[in-house]
Amino acid sequence: MELGATDVTVTRVFISPSKSEQFSQEVQLLSGSGSSFEWILGGYYFHEKSGNNPYFLTVPNIIYQALDITAITDSYSAFAQVTVPVTDNISVIGGLRYTWENKEVKDYTVANLLLTPAVVTTFAGRKADFRKLTYRAGLNFQANRDTLLFASYSRGFKSGIFNLSNPADLGPVNPEILDAAEIGMKADLLDNRLRVNISAFHYDFKNLQVQSLAAGTGSVVLRNAASAKMNGGEIELTAVPTSRLQITSGLSFLDSKYKEFLGFPAFVQRPAPAFGSAAVPTDLSGRELIRAPGFTASIGVNYTVPLDKGELKLNGFFFHTDGYNFEPSGRARQSAYQLVNASVTYTPESRAWELSIWGKNLTDERYYRSRLLTGLGDAAIYGDPVTGGATLTLRFGAAR
Repeated sequence: MELGATDVTVTRVFISPSKSEQFSQEVQLLSGSGSSFEWILGGYYFHEKSGNNPYFLTVPNIIYQALDITAITDSYSAFAQVTVPVTDNISVIGGLRYTWENKEVKDYTVANLLLTPAVVTTFAGRKADFRKLTYRAGLNFQANRDTLLFASYSRGFKSGIFNLSNPADLGPVNPEILDAAEIGMKADLLDNRLRVNISAFHYDFKNLQVQSLAAGTGSVVLRNAASAKMNGGEIELTAVPTSRLQITSGLSFLDSKYKEFLGFPAFVQRPAPAFGSAAVPTDLSGRELIRAPGFTASIGVNYTVPLDKGELKLNGFFFHTDGYNFEPSGRARQSAYQLVNASVTYTPESRAWELSIWGKNLTDERYYRSRLLTGLGDAAIYGDPVTGGATLTLRFGAAR
C-alpha cells in the first residue's frame, strides 16, 4: 500500500499475511413427510484459530515491527423453527436461536526491530463471552399457485469482536443488534416467463460497530458508536421471452441514517501550509450510513445463438449506483457511476471446451473501490479501468 498526495511516493507500508484455521459442523433433525406441520431442530458449532506468527509491519526508516498474536473463537448455537398451516393458503412461522460464543486473544507481543537490541512489549490477553437469543416470526399467504405474499419480523446479531490490529485498544466491542421487518411478494407470471420478487424493509441497528483511525497515530479504533436505521425496497425481475433470451434486472432504494452517533473522530484537512488531516470529534447523527447508495439499478441480457456445430452465447450487463460514503463523516465519498460489461462465448457440440472473449468497464468509468482518511492524508484504491481478455475452459470427460 502506498500513501501520498502526489505522484511521488511518500510512504510504503508492507504487511505480511495472516493465517486462519476453521472447523464447523451443523446437525439437523427435520419433520417427516407425513407431519401436520413443518419443523426443524438443530445445533451448530464453529471453531477458528487465527493469528500472525509473526506479522510484520514495515514503513521504511520509520516502523519495523513484528507482531505476534493468536485469536481463538468457539461458537455454539441451538435453533428451532416451525411452520404451522392455519388455513389451506395461510401459514405462520416461528423460530428461535440461542448463540453462545467464547473468544480469546492471547500471546500478543510487539517487537520494535528498528532498535538494537529489539524492544519487545507484551500485552495481556483477554477473554470474552457473548450470549444472545435471536428470533423470527413470519406469515405466508399463498394467494394462488404462482403468487406468495409474506411478512416477517426478526432479530439478529453480529458477534462482539476484538480489535486485533491495535493492542492498545484491544476491546472487545459488544455485539451489534439488528431488528428487521420485511414484507414482500414472489410471483411467477405469464406462464412462468416472468418472475417478480418485490420486498420492502425496515432495519433498526443498535450498538453499531464502527471502525476509524485514531488522531495522530494512524492506529485503528473500534467502538460501539451508534444506533442507526435503514428503510428500503428491492425489485427483481427475470424474464424469459423465448428459449434463447433471458433478461434479468434489479432495482433497490435505500434511506439510511445514523440515529445517534456522537464524538466520531472525523478527519478534516489542515489549512495550508500544513498538510494531512486532523481528527475532530464530530456529531454525525442524521448522516447517511457508509456504502448505502440511495438507488442502484442493473440489467443483464443473455442471448443464445444456435450454430451448426455448437452455440454462441452473447451477454451484456449494465450497472448504475448513486453516490455513497466510504466513512461516516461523508468526506470520503464516491459519486454516482455506471459499469458496462459484455462477453461472447462459443461452445462446440461436444461441450468439451469453450472459448469466451470478454470486456469489463467498457466505458472506462473511473471510480473508487475504497477511500481512507488518515492523519497523513487521503488514501484511495481505484476500480479496474477498461479491461478485456479471453478465457479458455476445458472439460475433461465431457460427452463427445
